[in-house]
Amino acid sequence: MTGWNEAKDPEGRTYYYNAKGETTWERPKELEVILDPKLEEIGWKAASTEDGKVYYYNTSTNESTWELPSLPEVSKKSLETNKEDVGSARIDALMNPDEKYNNKSKVLNVIPDSNTQHAEKLFLQMLKDHQVDSTWSFDRIISELSCKDPRYWCVDDDPVWKQTMFEKYLTTRTEDQLLKEHAAVNKFKDAFVAMLKSRTDIYYYTRWQTARRLIANEPIYKHSVVGEKMKKQTFLEYVEQLEQEHKKQFEKTRGQALQELRQYLQSILTDRKSLINWADLEKQYLFTNTRYQANKHFETLEKVDIIKVYVDIVQKMIAKCYEEVEELSRIRYTSDRIARDGMRELLQEHRDSIRSNSKWSSVYHLFKTDPRFLKTLGRKGSTALDLFMDVVHEKKLVISAHCSVVQQLLIEMEFQWNDEDPASNKPSLIDIIRSKDQFKNVDDIDKDLIADELVASRIQKLQNEAERLERLKEQRKQYFSLMLQRTFHQQLPPTWEEAKEQIKKQPEYHALADDEALMKEVFQALSSDSTAPAAASRSQLPTRKRPLASTMELDY
Repeated sequence: MTGWNEAKDPEGRTYYYNAKGETTWERPKELEVILDPKLEEIGWKAASTEDGKVYYYNTSTNESTWELPSLPEVSKKSLETNKEDVGSARIDALMNPDEKYNNKSKVLNVIPDSNTQHAEKLFLQMLKDHQVDSTWSFDRIISELSCKDPRYWCVDDDPVWKQTMFEKYLTTRTEDQLLKEHAAVNKFKDAFVAMLKSRTDIYYYTRWQTARRLIANEPIYKHSVVGEKMKKQTFLEYVEQLEQEHKKQFEKTRGQALQELRQYLQSILTDRKSLINWADLEKQYLFTNTRYQANKHFETLEKVDIIKVYVDIVQKMIAKCYEEVEELSRIRYTSDRIARDGMRELLQEHRDSIRSNSKWSSVYHLFKTDPRFLKTLGRKGSTALDLFMDVVHEKKLVISAHCSVVQQLLIEMEFQWNDEDPASNKPSLIDIIRSKDQFKNVDDIDKDLIADELVASRIQKLQNEAERLERLKEQRKQYFSLMLQRTFHQQLPPTWEEAKEQIKKQPEYHALADDEALMKEVFQALSSDSTAPAAASRSQLPTRKRPLASTMELDY
């Protein structure tokens, strides 16, 4: 069993292949069958099957037979005549023994062309006639054409020149030749892709190793002389196209599924009242629901896709709620502003009844039944009380400004206050206010309020001064006590008079020189406090250390 078979490529050239995937342009030795030259002249060829059995076929009539074909009658007569000629030739050879050394072969009796340009044309035409292309090597040209075509010897045996002509031929091939080779490759690709499309077992995820096994018996794969690399590349391009089509179709189906899912969920979640959580939605309307399962497009969706659509619908509902609330707030804001403006008008109407010391309870009865007041109830922003306090604050600012003017006048007049009873100064203050032109537009009630404010301010000032003096006295008292502890850190003198003689030059003593009774009181307090620590004793100073626990006797 030889395993070699004969086939033709798209250009009609004969090549041979075997079961191992090997191809060759030259006829394998296993297929060489000796055939009568006369049979070859009339179109008969010999070939072998896959199991090595020889058969004969006629290239002209497409006839094939297992038996060696016989020559036609005319051919037989010609053969007999040729035999007679051969016999005569043998007799002549015996009569002329030198003639047997004369070889009349056209290849061996070529006269080299002395014209280099003419020889170059002959050599290039020879290459073209034998359909030499880039797949040929120069060694193949020598082995095949040197013994077949006499034009090979148009120049005397000069392999360098011939190789140069071969390279020139390859580089100067016409565009038609290149297009022809390219068209042959494209023709193979089209046929190979058509074969792949005709098969139902080739998918976008099929690998080349698997595809080779599936298409091993396809004629275009089995008999093509195109290399394995080109076949694999064509297959990969086809599979890539299948994958792109699959992705495109999947995205289209998925997009349609998402659209149908949104419509399905919107039919369930129609408004805020029908809004349910994800757990209830999944349990009642998804996956196990008959209506959901009836839509086959939903099979392309994952759970996360459904969650995203659900969340998007819910978020849009929430956003719509916010928009409605915002719109209501905008409308309410306008209504609230109108109500507050009405309340301000109402307060302005009763402005004479509102003073700097007015209380809400004192004026509430004036507008408690007024619609402008009632419209402010239950609204956002400033309430009616806030608006009332704004008016009171304005009144206070006016009174405060008048008080500042009056105080400046009192300073200029060198007014003497009765600090023992500041309230007794009120009549005098009112008289001063009434006598000044600055206050001619101020009514009597506000003048009285100005006087009250001045008296209150004076009382507050006296209280602040008394508190300051008391703090100063306590401070001096503390400094004096520390001075005594520092001076008599070991032991205080038995009497105040003895201590007085020793400390009368100290600044703390001079600070309290006008109040000797206080100094004596502090001295006596220190004397009576027998547990008072010495000021200079560092061991007696307060410490932040944690006290030690009491000593405990152990019974072991």
